[in-house]
Amino acid sequence: MALRVMVAFIRNAMLTINPGVSTPLSNKRLPSLSTDIVYAQYVSIAEFYSRNLATEVLKGMTTKAKGGGTVSRAPLGYINVRKTDEMGREYRTVELDEERAPLMKMAFELYATGEWTVSALGEHLATLGLTTRATPNIPSKIMDKGTLNKLLVRPYYMGLISALAGQA
Repeated sequence: MALRVMVAFIRNAMLTINPGVSTPLSNKRLPSLSTDIVYAQYVSIAEFYSRNLATEVLKGMTTKAKGGGTVSRAPLGYINVRKTDEMGREYRTVELDEERAPLMKMAFELYATGEWTVSALGEHLATLGLTTRATPNIPSKIMDKGTLNKLLVRPYYMGLISALAGQA
């Protein structure tokens, strides 16, 4: 028995879901009432699945954040690592980046003196070798003052972790 799956994207058209509201999906053929009902069921199931998946993901992220975990990519000065516990289960955590953590610590210490502007601090850190982390598509580069400023005010560095990725 073959299993057929239908995936639909609706653009500029409506299904007959509510009585009296109907727009054909194709100008060549008017869908029958039974086709509309089956199609509406597929759309409803897909919508439920999507909403339920989003709820479950947010629930998992919230639980991890409440436990002190980082739910997104670790900020500069930290790295994401995979470890295995004594039962052989993999878990993901954050550790200090040995290359960038001392420079980030220095950035906060120097900026806290009030004697450095963000621009001057960025230039100083660049001479010491502080760069952004490379990604598969983007090489590491020297930080501009906007990026450094975002890091200096990021709540993550004060120990505040949000369940919404990128918020802390």
